[in-house]
Amino acid sequence: MQNGDLPEDVGIAHDTAVFDGWLPQGVPAVGAMSFESRGHVLTVANVNRTPIEHVLGVDLLYFHAEYRSFVFVQYKRMTRDDQNHPYYRPTGTTYEREYERMLGWDARTKVRRQPAGLSEYRLGNDAFFFKVYHNPVGGPPPSGLLRGMYFPLSYWKSLVESPRIRGPRGGARITYENAERHLTNTQFADLVGNGWLGSSAQDEKMLANVVNQALGARHSITLAIAQSA
Repeated sequence: MQNGDLPEDVGIAHDTAVFDGWLPQGVPAVGAMSFESRGHVLTVANVNRTPIEHVLGVDLLYFHAEYRSFVFVQYKRMTRDDQNHPYYRPTGTTYEREYERMLGWDARTKVRRQPAGLSEYRLGNDAFFFKVYHNPVGGPPPSGLLRGMYFPLSYWKSLVESPRIRGPRGGARITYENAERHLTNTQFADLVGNGWLGSSAQDEKMLANVVNQALGARHSITLAIAQSA
C-alpha cells in the first residue's frame, strides 16, 4: 500500500456494500448485496478472487432485475506521485490478462439485435468498465462509492492507445488531467440504476449462465442474483 490508499480487496468490498442513492434490501448474501430505489432492484456481487474473475476479468458485477442487464467492473488502485497526485499505470501481466478477457467477452456481447422494447434500449453497447480509485485510509470511511474514475471499455481502449497518456520515455500513466473524460460516481450510479448502461436483455441468459457456472460453488452469490431477477 502506498501513501495510505485502500488496497484493492478492501476497495472492492467497500463498493459492494454501497450504491449511491440506493437503500440496502433484504439480508446480504456472502459477497453480494441487493439495493432498492423507486421499485427497482439492483444486485451487486463481489467476484474478486473468484472463478468469474478468471473468466471475465472483472472484480464486481451489477445485475439490474427490471432491465435484465449486467454491468462488469474491473478495479485498479491508483498510486501517488511526489506531489500526492493520483495516477494509474496500465501495465503488468495481471492487468494484461484481465484486459484481454474483458475484450474477448465484450466482443461477444456487442452483436446486438434491435431492442424489442423501450426497457431494452441502452446508451451504447458497453457492459464492461474499468474503475481507477484513490480513497485514503485513516479517516472515516466514505459514505458512498470510492472516489475515482469509471471508463467504458471502448473508451479505455482508445485511452491506453493514446499518446496523451505517454510520458517522455513512452511510459503510460493515467491521471485526471490526461484522461480527458470519465464517468463520475454519480453519473455511473444514475446510468446503471436507470438501465441506460449494461448488457442487452438478449445477452442476459448467456451471461447469467457464465456467471452461475463460474460461481457454482458460491451459492450465496448465485442465489442473490437469481432472487433479484
